[in-house]
Amino acid sequence: MTKWLSAAPGRRLARLAGRAILCSLVLLTVTSCAPVTITRNGDEVHHLWMAYLIAAIVVMVLEGGAIIVFAVAFRARRGRRDDGSVPQIHGHNRLEVTWTVIPAILLFTLLGFSLHEYEQVNANPAPAMTVNVTGYQWQWSFAYATGTGKSLHVTEQAKGQDQGPVLYLPVGEPIRFELRSADVIHSFFVPAMFYKRDVIPGRVNMFTQVLDPSSAGHRYPGACAELCGMFHGDMRFTVAPLTQSAFQAWLNSERSRQAKTTSCSPDGTHLSLTAQSNHFSSTCLAAPAGKPVTIAFTNKDSGTPHNVAIYSSPAATKVLFRGQLAIGPKTVTFHVPALPAGTYYFRCDVHPTAMHGTFVVK
Repeated sequence: MTKWLSAAPGRRLARLAGRAILCSLVLLTVTSCAPVTITRNGDEVHHLWMAYLIAAIVVMVLEGGAIIVFAVAFRARRGRRDDGSVPQIHGHNRLEVTWTVIPAILLFTLLGFSLHEYEQVNANPAPAMTVNVTGYQWQWSFAYATGTGKSLHVTEQAKGQDQGPVLYLPVGEPIRFELRSADVIHSFFVPAMFYKRDVIPGRVNMFTQVLDPSSAGHRYPGACAELCGMFHGDMRFTVAPLTQSAFQAWLNSERSRQAKTTSCSPDGTHLSLTAQSNHFSSTCLAAPAGKPVTIAFTNKDSGTPHNVAIYSSPAATKVLFRGQLAIGPKTVTFHVPALPAGTYYFRCDVHPTAMHGTFVVK
């Protein structure tokens, strides 16, 4: 310490400046580390980000170094008066052109790469498959369709408020994601994709990604990145890339399994359903086509509101019937208008991740 204090002020300042620059570079490097990317667009965005980072470091070192050199070389010294011995420069055309042209070239070069990447990220080539993503308070559902939008009759949903769904995806082929909101603004965010897009009520946002084959067999986290209410922090899901053969096997298995769980037949126009412990007594209701039906709904959960709402699909974007909330214990009768033959979706709007099922009309 004594040795350090006895050193010349200029040397002490230079050492401090060197240590400050070193610490800044270490912190900058650590905080700029990016996660692994699993998409082609993600790789390109990562490379663009690294180019920006390197350019920023070079500019910081040059400007910071110049400031430190000038501060040390032309600092005021004890016993020295400013007698004008230090030459003053008033205007230097070459120097001014240099420090204007070089940054301009750098900025326009980065702008060109950025615009190119912007076009790549927002391109929507013909997809091999479509995933209809629905965000709602407070979870996600994923409905699979062909590239032309024809339903594959497979839907992945949350198993509960604290257990989000798994998004199974094939690698190596373009996948279009169509984002819809059932209520408020959400945000679909997968860090490993280097991609985030808002999910806005009344609007369909879409983007297309191709997963790298090397990502098959691994799992990556996804979440809602828009503060959307009380359980926003629980709106998490998992992305599970699979090889194309493994994905096709999973798709066929799920289609068969979900078809079995949604098979029930109408038995008259008077239906009954009970809610207890935040669960419905049945996950499949059936009604005859073209005839209005009644649902005798009993809510056994004291002080807890439930209802029955029927939607055109698990995406819950088009409501066909919505019953009023019933605070238990209470029994009410819902009058559902006639519906054409088809397979629909019903749920409790208050507890959509735990209370839902299939409404079959035939």
